[in-house]
Amino acid sequence: MPKKKIESQMGDIFSIAIDDEKFCYGQIVGMDTIVIYDIVVNEGQSIEDITSSSIMFLVHTTDAYIEDGKWHLLGNAPVSENIEFPQYKTYTLDGYVIINHNSNKLRKENKVEETSLTGKKSYTPNVVEEAVKSKFIRNEETPFTQRFLYTK
Repeated sequence: MPKKKIESQMGDIFSIAIDDEKFCYGQIVGMDTIVIYDIVVNEGQSIEDITSSSIMFLVHTTDAYIEDGKWHLLGNAPVSENIEFPQYKTYTLDGYVIINHNSNKLRKENKVEETSLTGKKSYTPNVVEEAVKSKFIRNEETPFTQRFLYTK
């Protein structure tokens, strides 16, 4: 019998094993958008401790590793209202427009945004996991660890 896929939803907290003993934690904060908290531990943490940690990465990815059970769901918590989500530009038949992290159209692009914003990119969970291991285990800076860094 095939393994049942795990359903995920906004606010879900999950753990990522980064080696045989250590975990880091993330949360689904938007449509195909997660944050990875700046916390690495050897044993479980309370959801409150996790969500009160600072954010290390904000990444657009799928929930495939959650659905498959590779990243373990721990619970659910409200998404912080203090997260500042980036905006992106995308091309439409009417020219460039600005979209939010959920790909909702916000407005037409202005001259400043023409050069300051980039397109929204999504990464596989495997790339996210490797960036997490690079940052937390090997303490390496890679193009992905730099790209995923959360800045307000």
